[in-house]
Amino acid sequence: MAGAAALNAILASSAGDALARWTADTFNHNSSVYDAAIDSVYNQTHVGGSALHHLVDGQHSIAGAFEAAAAALPDDSLFDEVSATVEHLLRDLASVSGINPVATLDPGTLRGLQDGLSDALGVSRGWTADALSVNAPEVAGGLIGAVPMLLGWRRLEAERFARLAGHLGIAAVLSANPLLGVVALAGAGRAFHKATGGYGEIITSAAKGAAISGVAITALNLLPGPLAIGLLAGLVLVRFGVPLAKSVGAWLSRTRQLSWSTQLA
Repeated sequence: MAGAAALNAILASSAGDALARWTADTFNHNSSVYDAAIDSVYNQTHVGGSALHHLVDGQHSIAGAFEAAAAALPDDSLFDEVSATVEHLLRDLASVSGINPVATLDPGTLRGLQDGLSDALGVSRGWTADALSVNAPEVAGGLIGAVPMLLGWRRLEAERFARLAGHLGIAAVLSANPLLGVVALAGAGRAFHKATGGYGEIITSAAKGAAISGVAITALNLLPGPLAIGLLAGLVLVRFGVPLAKSVGAWLSRTRQLSWSTQLA
């Protein structure tokens, strides 16, 4: 649980932005006829600009991208069209702006949402656009947050669910990560469902988790991006690499013992 909270704190900091730029530079490259078809509206009109066109050009949801890919060539197969759609969207998921795989917005609707949330809550226009899409680091954060919840769905007590929801919820808000926000809401709902008495302890635990992660994210934002990524890599290694190495070592030890027993027999 602590590992998921720490990893998401790092991803919600400047390290997440640096990681998104790296994934974009490494994977977000288009060259096929299908790529040209899916990007055709943006290339012709530049609607939304480079930062927003995945949300507003109508061709970067699953349905919109497939429709564009299907019209690219007259004699290709369904498999070609589906695989090209998936490949293109995965590469665009690696972009900084990411994608919204289930919906596309009219530019006017997006502006209305941005203006409305800015007036009502004071959030930036960029935050609203970011909250309507996901990129690769945000998907990673959502999956990392979901793992301890799924593993502890039955055995974790309500207060621990609430604290984890607080950790993940503040990270979701500060990074505008909608997938992580859904995970945090699921954890909060589970905490209230499992509560046996009043909700005071639940609220206190969630507030503690949010406060700890909020302070951590603020501190991490003071670090240069590469250093924060180094911390992320080190934490991943400690959290997952060391237990994996121990498991492999134990398996090798059991294998050697079995081999020796067979030879002696």
